[in-house]
Amino acid sequence: MKNLFLAMVASIIVIASCQKNEVKDQEKVTIPVSSASILGKWKVEELSSSITSKNISPLISSYKGAETDYYDFRDNGYVYMQLGTKQDSMSYTITGNSIITRFRNLVIDTMTIDVTSNKLTLSLIKEFPFEQTYSKTEKFIR
Repeated sequence: MKNLFLAMVASIIVIASCQKNEVKDQEKVTIPVSSASILGKWKVEELSSSITSKNISPLISSYKGAETDYYDFRDNGYVYMQLGTKQDSMSYTITGNSIITRFRNLVIDTMTIDVTSNKLTLSLIKEFPFEQTYSKTEKFIR
């Protein structure tokens, strides 16, 4: 009887640990990019950008998202944003693993998308003449 009890406890522990690993593994699996994979409200985790140049100190900007900050990607091709007390929107389209954002019909950015079930990262690196580089990363969580 004692051995049966120990075997049952061991089985429960193994099953529980496997379920925890499955959840962790699902969080790491990159989802194929489509407008459906980014739809919905995403909490802003961090917005950062930097400009580097050969002879100038880097200019770095970083913003940690507040509890009320979000980007809400809708199936109408618009993303609605709130940062602090400011709200705005812009249109977007997805091509391959990139998102193109437009504000008043002007292309703002073409960013690479990396999305899992609970994390979304948009990133971009632009090279300019005179050895200047602009990089931007926007991180979100569900």
